Amino acid sequence: VQTVTVLRQALAEKVKPLVVLNKMDRPFLELRHEPEDIYQSLVRTIESVNVIIATCSPPGVDWTVDPVKGSVVFAAAAQAWGFSLDNIAAKYTGKVKNVQRLTEMIWGEHYYDEATGQWSNSPISKEGKHLERGFNKFVLQPLALALEKGKSSPPEELAEHRWVPTAPSW
Repeated sequence: VQTVTVLRQALAEKVKPLVVLNKMDRPFLELRHEPEDIYQSLVRTIESVNVIIATCSPPGVDWTVDPVKGSVVFAAAAQAWGFSLDNIAAKYTGKVKNVQRLTEMIWGEHYYDEATGQWSNSPISKEGKHLERGFNKFVLQPLALALEKGKSSPPEELAEHRWVPTAPSW
């Protein structure tokens, strides 16, 4: 309720919103949710925020938030970390040819076929194999590994931990 009130007040004052989805560690460390369940929950949250934004924004202005556009940040304030999709894609600099394209492909109905290095709009490959959603593969799975490692590793080891799985080949 407080979040909705603050959002409506900010929109009334013509402040363009940036949404921070906090406590991103909880689905992994406490609730033990699967990556796809986490993704679907994030989608629903962003959609709910966008309904409020659409109804309260000044006329003729589209201030809806979108992770691909950098207006959504994923964070865990208590652990002092946060990122946007372009931050994640930038981690692949030198590993992919087009970082902007990776930013666009990470979110939404985009699935990565690790065997072919190709993206698909279908969760099933031509060979009938289940494909991993881009956000789950390139964000949630590495995040889960980093959080798990963080529970048992000294800080100096975490500083060396690279949060980059195998990069797409394009």
